[in-house]
Amino acid sequence: MAEQEAENIIIPVRRWIRGHYTKLTSSNVARCNHCNVQFFIHKNRSLAILHKHLVNRHSDKLNEEQKKEDKFHWTWDYFIAESNTEATCKICYLTIKYQSVICLKSHLKRMHKILGPNSDHIESNSDNDLIANEDLTPKTDNFIPVRLYIRKHYTKLIRNKMAKCNYCNAKFTIQNKSLDYLHKHLVKAHPDKLNEEQKKEDKFDWTWDYFIAESDIEATCKECNLTIKYQSVNCLKSHLKRMHKILGPNSDHVDNESNSDNNVIANEDLTPKTDNFIPVRRWIRGYYTKLTSSNVARCNHCNAQFSI
Repeated sequence: MAEQEAENIIIPVRRWIRGHYTKLTSSNVARCNHCNVQFFIHKNRSLAILHKHLVNRHSDKLNEEQKKEDKFHWTWDYFIAESNTEATCKICYLTIKYQSVICLKSHLKRMHKILGPNSDHIESNSDNDLIANEDLTPKTDNFIPVRLYIRKHYTKLIRNKMAKCNYCNAKFTIQNKSLDYLHKHLVKAHPDKLNEEQKKEDKFDWTWDYFIAESDIEATCKECNLTIKYQSVNCLKSHLKRMHKILGPNSDHVDNESNSDNNVIANEDLTPKTDNFIPVRRWIRGYYTKLTSSNVARCNHCNAQFSI
């Protein structure tokens, strides 16, 4: 419904074409701004006639590249044609296969919540964006589940589960399968925001903030220096949850600042009782604090936590 309304309001052609026409809301008609000639708009038919009119009657209004252009549908404002079957999205730089513009529409709708031609979207100055900014979540479980160095370049919008680039306001649907397109967007659109090592990085899930990859099947935990075998990040998540009570991405934890309210409360809940001591040698126990709220030992030097 919203997609249909978007196309009803704006002429569904490329922005540089529709800038020469005025949509008459009383009927499905586009009127040329230069000679007032009117054209009927039919959503299921090609609107190449609008381009042809400009080339034949107002060629001085187009540059040479625009005169030779052969893709007129509004979706091509967001894509670069690589071939007759592949196109690269200008927002997330993902290359997709397509048979018609329906495939391009589907990508824009699913990944970027773009439902139709919108001249304001590229600049992202709409009121909706401003409202969405006010609805940001401060909760850890609502963090974007990617590495901290990627996450800090985006803002999480909890209203529609999207990540918005802090530099160009491009918006991306958050999918749990893979968020590599957030890294790819930074590399392509904002390379000055990443160092050379970050540009070459190929591990993007938040769990890799806590691990060092030793090989394709082994990783060493930065918290306890234990090397574990893994087949997917689920193995890494399991270790973090079981051994360190880390349930999700938390920007405070990586720097070991431990300034969260939960950590402060845990500090006040230390046990003075002998039977609640950590059952290890005294010279080891002196380096840890037992938290009574759970069976957890916390290192006094780096705040790493271990399930007892």
